Amino acid sequence: MITIKVNGTNFEFFDSYDIALRFDTIASTFSFNAVFDSQNALHRSLFKPLSYSSVEIYWNGGLILSGVMINASFSDSSTYESVKISGYSKTGILEDCAIAQESYPLDFEKLTLLEIATKLCAPFGISVVTDLSSEDLSIANMEIKSDSAKETETVKSYLSSLCNQRNLILTHNEQGQLLITKVKASTNPVQHFSDKVNPATKMVLAVNGQAMFSEILVMKQASVDTENAGQATVNNPLVSVKRTTTEIQSSGTDNDTEKVANNLLSKQLKNIKLNINCDRNTFNNGSLFKPNKVITVQNDEIYLFNRAYFFIESVTLKGSNKENVANLSCVLPEVYTKEKPTNIFA
Repeated sequence: MITIKVNGTNFEFFDSYDIALRFDTIASTFSFNAVFDSQNALHRSLFKPLSYSSVEIYWNGGLILSGVMINASFSDSSTYESVKISGYSKTGILEDCAIAQESYPLDFEKLTLLEIATKLCAPFGISVVTDLSSEDLSIANMEIKSDSAKETETVKSYLSSLCNQRNLILTHNEQGQLLITKVKASTNPVQHFSDKVNPATKMVLAVNGQAMFSEILVMKQASVDTENAGQATVNNPLVSVKRTTTEIQSSGTDNDTEKVANNLLSKQLKNIKLNINCDRNTFNNGSLFKPNKVITVQNDEIYLFNRAYFFIESVTLKGSNKENVANLSCVLPEVYTKEKPTNIFA
């Protein structure tokens, strides 16, 4: 059961909702249609445009999203029309806004990634947390020799680039905090989907072969700072036909070239997408469908003849007084683990 609080007040008068819980972005999103009584002082306070009211969404009493109201659409006609409210997680502001002047100067020499993230998020009231292992935490706490942001750059854009360089993931949690994390590859599958027994009503596997290559070559040219040039090649085991692509490494050293190549392979794997529609919003074990979970899928009709692992990247929950459904958007786990994928079509 979905419960919504607006500015700390339980709001029961909504007739439908659409919640997109996402792992691959800095914020999740939500919308709901609500009863609006223009003569009710509480309603006027809660739904006042540009007040950026806080919104908390719960499922069976457990918090699943902490956000703010961004958009409101009011209508008046001969028949009653509800107000449509939409917004995003508290961290969504980091994607909209440039770095605040309180964080200047924008030269971050001898600061760590975590220190920079904390400094840039503080003016917006966003806290930074991490659940990294000790090994990855040491990378996040490593001093950056010299780095600077552009005045027009958003907080999210700059922090994403720092995390990408260190194979870390920038996302958010249900409390509305910025989360620096890494996918736990050892996570056990929480559900098996098949064409025989599963909670799915529809499965679609979409593969964009035009954006896939068998061979990725990365070249690093020598610069004024270093005479070392670099070159690295990685192969994609899912592509058996010779298809080549070349990228020029614009930053870092020759020691980073192989890492850049592996990152490009992981990014390329996003061209294999699996969507699963369900006529309910829970796994077989009764827990809510959420991102950052691993599932297995076997379905001959979508060319998955063998059991394959997929990572739930986002979940869209939709509900009304008639139904509660979910849509799962999945990718290969190697998109985030950066490991070499196995050929799921072999």
